[in-house]
Amino acid sequence: MYPLFSPQSLIAEGTANYGIDVVFPGDDKTKFAKDVLLPLAGLDTAGISLYIKAMSIKGELNYARNEAARGIVNKTMSEEEALRWLKDYALFNDETAAKSIKFINANRSYVINYNYGQDLVRGYVESRIKSDPTPENRWKVFGELMSQEVRIGDLKK
Repeated sequence: MYPLFSPQSLIAEGTANYGIDVVFPGDDKTKFAKDVLLPLAGLDTAGISLYIKAMSIKGELNYARNEAARGIVNKTMSEEEALRWLKDYALFNDETAAKSIKFINANRSYVINYNYGQDLVRGYVESRIKSDPTPENRWKVFGELMSQEVRIGDLKK
């Protein structure tokens, strides 16, 4: 247990988001969705590969939310400007943009923990598996990261 608004949140959210890639390397996420998840939900599996690829690309636009948060927190952007920013640059719809503004107002800069934290964790793991990039080694290094006391500065080394 730790305080939510602490440096540890950057690592916690980063490992949670990067963990998806550890659990589902390569095309495993698409295969799992197509072969297991969507059939269980009674949903059509046609187009799932394209959907997951599109969502991955769209996910890279989430840094626009960091900038909207920066603008709101620093008072250099009004909520209306932030809403437009999120719709124009993150491709959020009206509802998602409004929910993001509400989240930012409640949690301020916490939004960076998701994507920036994931980037730090990815860099940490990837730098340690260069000589052996097998899924087994990725799991090993990721497990070590999750089970040891780590500071943000450790992720940057």
